[in-house]
Parts: sequence; structure tokens; C-alpha cells
Amino acid sequence: MSLKRTRTGYRSMFWPIVLIGIGLTWLLINADIISGASLVALFQLWPLLLIAIGLDLLFGRSSSLMGGLIGIATVAAFLGLAVFGPALGLITLPERQQETLTFTTDGAQSYALNLRAGTETVTIAAGADDGTLVAADVVYYGDIRYVNEGTDERTVTIEETHSPSNTLFIPNTIVNDDESSDWFISLNPTLPVTLTLDSGVGQLNVDLSEVNLADFNANLGVGAADIVLPMPQQSYAVQIDSGVGEVNIDVPDDAAIQVSINSGIGGVDVPDWLIATRQDDSVVGVDGTWHTDGFSDAENTITILVEGGIGSVNLR
Repeated sequence: MSLKRTRTGYRSMFWPIVLIGIGLTWLLINADIISGASLVALFQLWPLLLIAIGLDLLFGRSSSLMGGLIGIATVAAFLGLAVFGPALGLITLPERQQETLTFTTDGAQSYALNLRAGTETVTIAAGADDGTLVAADVVYYGDIRYVNEGTDERTVTIEETHSPSNTLFIPNTIVNDDESSDWFISLNPTLPVTLTLDSGVGQLNVDLSEVNLADFNANLGVGAADIVLPMPQQSYAVQIDSGVGEVNIDVPDDAAIQVSINSGIGGVDVPDWLIATRQDDSVVGVDGTWHTDGFSDAENTITILVEGGIGSVNLR
């Protein structure tokens, strides 16, 4: 006669209650009882969740009731801080700040712009003033750091630092959904510019059609990107490392172009007038190199390299 042993599984009520609490939190946000800014501030208290998980591992396995009580206490603490914490001064909300930065040419012959955004929608286009190198209207929730150095060859750096949105990858529309958090960047229309862009989470709109572009490098995170390239006044290279999101690239008519695309996961759409020198189709995407007729003999050329992530790459 054999005896069967039965084992009781892990039946703590901690995680079901925590999941219910997360759902309640989002409902309260949608009802405007909890602000998005309060939610972001609460993320600074994430070590409390680790403590609660540790208590559940210690006591929740032996008693589902104890696990439930730990879960209820955790949810109650976070919801209470979210609702009443700002009024009581227990949590600090990120403050929305807006600033306009203007950098004049001051005899510069060329310039480089290094731009690092967090979770904003970024719009870049040519400005109308030849005497202005870069003009930037920026909204931020941490600090804005900018550097302006060099004489004939200038380097301008604009980046957002110490932002809860950057650290936690939460869009600024959640931090403050009542006001815009867009960045608007205007570039000098005549001087050659090397543009380097590092974006996190957010849409990117770059219209360089009226800019004297020397080179363009973009490291994209999450979000769609629409990029318009100019007719070359000198040969220039474009390198785009895409993360998650669709990338659309508009190229000028009658320009000498070579484009290489490693699509990652997603489709590739190139116009019929480009000649394929290499094209590899796979289950997840397309890799290839295309060029215009007469590219090798052209004086001013555009060379494009796209390292795709997840999302389609469209050349138009």
C-alpha cells in the first residue's frame, strides 16, 4: 500500500492584492483623484515594494492571511501617499519648468549640436535668423544642462538631467497632462551643422530640408520618427540607430543617395528608383543596400545607414 504525499502550493494573497491595487491606482488617475505627478513621485519609494516582497516571502508562505495583510498594507500605504502625500508634504512633486535658450553665431563658421531629450516630443527645423546658431524652447522636470564652446567651430550641447521621466521612462504627459512638454529646436539655415540626437521615449519630427547639413546621427528609443533630409551642399552621412517605432525618411529629389538598412524586426519600404545592390529577405525583416543611378560619380552624396530595431523603416 503506497501513501501519496500532497504538497500545498504557495497561496499567499500578496500578489493578487497588489495587482488589484495597481488597477485601482490607474482608475483613480483616470478619475483625476490621483495626479500623474503624484504617481511619478511615488516611484521614488520603490524600495518599499522590495521590503513588502521580502515580508511576504518570510511570512506569506505559512499563512495566506498574513500575505493578504501585507498586500493590503502595501497598497494602502502607496494609495495613501499618492492621495494625501503632496498636501502633507510627504512626497515632492516634479515641477514643470520652461525655458528659451538662444545661442548666437558670434563669428562661427560651422557648428555641432548635441541634443539629449528624455520623453518629450521633439521638433527640429530651420530657423529664419542667420545670426542665431540654435534657438530652443524646452520644457523639463529636472534640470537642463547646456554648453556653448568653441569659436570658429562651435559645439552646443543641450540635455535634460535629473528628470523623473528620464530615470523611470515615464512620458511627461503622465507627469503633467494639462500642459505641453514639447521641445522646439531651430537651427541656423546657412552654417554647416553636425547634428547628434539622443532621444528616449517620444515622437521625433526633424525637418532639415532648409538646413546646411554636414552629418546627422540619431540614437532613438521608443517612438515614431519622421525625418526630412536636405539637398546636399556637401556630401554628408546619416546614421540612425532605431529602437521601437516606425522610422520615415524623406530624401530630396535628384540627390545622389546610398542607403543601407538592417531592419531588425519590421518591414522596409524603398522607392522603385533606387537600385538594389544587396537585399536579404528574412522572416522578421529585410536587410539591404540601395543606391541611385550614378551615385559613384556624383560630387555631393548622401550616405544613409539605418540600424533598425522593432518597427518599419520607410524611405520616401
